[in-house]
Amino acid sequence: MFKQSQILNFLKNIPRRIIRMIIGILPPYPLIEGQLNAKERGPEGAFYILLDTSDVIEVDSFTWDTLIIGEPIRIRCTRENKAVYIIRLDH
Repeated sequence: MFKQSQILNFLKNIPRRIIRMIIGILPPYPLIEGQLNAKERGPEGAFYILLDTSDVIEVDSFTWDTLIIGEPIRIRCTRENKAVYIIRLDH
């Protein structure tokens, strides 16, 4: 089973993980603009879009289904590259 030291190390890391999660969702949110190059699904079931700027952004399943490859978009996302909102651009 687990040794006492392993359990203590795990418990010590919990506050660090919580702080990292909170910092990851706080502003400022970067703004990324580009053309949608691809849509992919991760092994854990997450949905991703890839832009021509080499950015990989995590989105929800509805957004993933709605977006069309090749369309220009502007995305505001968290530091962990999770989409906050997406705007389709007219060109």
